[in-house]
Amino acid sequence: MTTSTRRNSTAKPPATSPGDGRADLIARDTSGNLYRLDGKGNGSFTTRKEIATGWDVYEGLF
Repeated sequence: MTTSTRRNSTAKPPATSPGDGRADLIARDTSGNLYRLDGKGNGSFTTRKEIATGWDVYEGLF
């Protein structure tokens, strides 16, 4: 599932990125910066961590 609230701003739930079994999010802001938000296991997420830049040239995250 990918959600978009405005052009080039998306969030997508990946598998569990640090391997801890908790649902995490990958998000992109309108400037094309890519972030990972680790799931805490209680429905909330940690502060975002920038993991890449330059993703503003893509239509969405899949």
